[in-house]
Amino acid sequence: MANSFEHISIAAVKALATLAARKAVEAELRAKGVRTTSVPRREIELQAYALVAARPELIAQAREQAQRLGMYERRRSAHNSRQK
Repeated sequence: MANSFEHISIAAVKALATLAARKAVEAELRAKGVRTTSVPRREIELQAYALVAARPELIAQAREQAQRLGMYERRRSAHNSRQK
């Protein structure tokens, strides 16, 4: 039987990856001496999305974090799910 909440797990991973990317973008702006409040939020979000796309390890790290938080469960193989 398919996990009807799988989409929530995927959304949690995407949200955690985007949050990590947003923090990285904001840290980079601060390192350049730019106040993050002076940058439109949408611009920071677009840079964060681009960072997630450019660095797939952010998704892997977010998946691990979601698993630790109980927000994501590894998919079971079809063979294992039939045994139960």
